Amino acid sequence: MSLASDMTALSRVPLLQGFSEEALRLVAFSAAARPIAATEVLFVEGDPATGAFVVASGRVRLKPMHGREIRAGAGALLTLGTLLADIPYPGTATVEEAGEVLAIGRDAFRRVLTEYPDLARLLHARLAAAMAGLAREGSAIRAKLEAAGDLITRPGPA
Repeated sequence: MSLASDMTALSRVPLLQGFSEEALRLVAFSAAARPIAATEVLFVEGDPATGAFVVASGRVRLKPMHGREIRAGAGALLTLGTLLADIPYPGTATVEEAGEVLAIGRDAFRRVLTEYPDLARLLHARLAAAMAGLAREGSAIRAKLEAAGDLITRPGPA
């Protein structure tokens, strides 16, 4: 892939939308583009991670240990957590449809955020909004479970 096509692939990632052309160029320049073949395993749950992958083309299935499988196509960022923190891969990624991925190194991504603090603030705001949404969903689930528990534990008419 060319630098321009790498930048186009990165600009499709929702988390990276709003990054300046210069910032996308830095991320793209530091990313490693590579082809992926059907049935190839990109990474295995628990393996050490040094960054994340962006699906430029093709389709990848991500299977976490707990939770449901996710199928990701062009524009998907696989394993955001491993891009931001030194953690192992949270699931196993297997290629379903051949294509290409961009491997983004954690250290290179951190350098971009250091050079562009406005992007770091934008990323922080997006992650905070996502966490707030998860908290709301969790509260709604809790309320439903408590209501169901009340139905189960309340004595019925004699």
